[in-house]
Amino acid sequence: MLRNFLFLETRPVTQRYYVQFAQCVYNPDGTRQNKSYPCHKCGNVFTRKNNLYNHLKFQCGQLPRFNCPYCSYRTKHSSNVRSHVRRIHPDQRVYVLDMRIKQDS
Repeated sequence: MLRNFLFLETRPVTQRYYVQFAQCVYNPDGTRQNKSYPCHKCGNVFTRKNNLYNHLKFQCGQLPRFNCPYCSYRTKHSSNVRSHVRRIHPDQRVYVLDMRIKQDS
């Protein structure tokens, strides 16, 4: 995996900086290479492979699983329902309905 990277200097770095730095691919002249990772299902394009993996695992082809308890609004993220209820239904209590069907083992 590290064969695609050109490290120009060695110095102690924080873990966060190292992760961000390691996800970048550099050309031999030291300039950053722009890579793209397209989703084969929907065509969305991502700049990081990890974002594509998360998209495929949690979003692409998935039905919206969170529902507003006061109207027909549905979304894939519970935080979007919370924002929706605060904005559209300001006098109502904020809670989220999870529409995921649990299967018995």
